[in-house]
Amino acid sequence: MQGWILQLYPFIYDFPKFLAEGLIKVEDDFSRTFLIENIRIEKAHAEHWIWMGEGFGLTRQQMLDVAEGKMPVLRDVQSLTDWMWRVNTKGTLAEAVGATSFAIEGVAGALARKVSNGFESYGDRPDVDMNPKTYKWVREHSHYDDEHPKFALEIVKQYAITERMQRQVMNAAKRSLELLNLALLSSTQMFTPRQ
Repeated sequence: MQGWILQLYPFIYDFPKFLAEGLIKVEDDFSRTFLIENIRIEKAHAEHWIWMGEGFGLTRQQMLDVAEGKMPVLRDVQSLTDWMWRVNTKGTLAEAVGATSFAIEGVAGALARKVSNGFESYGDRPDVDMNPKTYKWVREHSHYDDEHPKFALEIVKQYAITERMQRQVMNAAKRSLELLNLALLSSTQMFTPRQ
């Protein structure tokens, strides 16, 4: 658990910043309100991720060091983060929201529910502290992340008004999911003991 929690922290840490890049492009109140609120929530989630790491034996400083670039991240994790920066800074608002709030947040709820099932098996380990703070990121994403993709889709519908734009959004969302999958696989495989 420590490996993927540590490796993915820079991505979690930067997530509100990705959203802020989209906020610059907003031209309506609904989208502005959604992104501002989501930035606030995601900033809190970065702290919750640290709590989860601490529950699994990582230190806050280890996690901040990797987020600040003092420790390397795996290539696939870096590729995901680089893509999110690119699509949010260079893409249209529809592409940014589709790749970030629709695709990534859309799958986060399902991932969190899957992870929470496995958390139970760590409860008796001496180096793991399964307290409410350890569960907070997983618990919150298991419940609320079903709503954000719906709001994101409304924004995409408003801004992606041509077939070409809609294809670009679909490609951006698909790319986000492909890179997230690679980041999760490589960080899990790299830190899973060989049997």
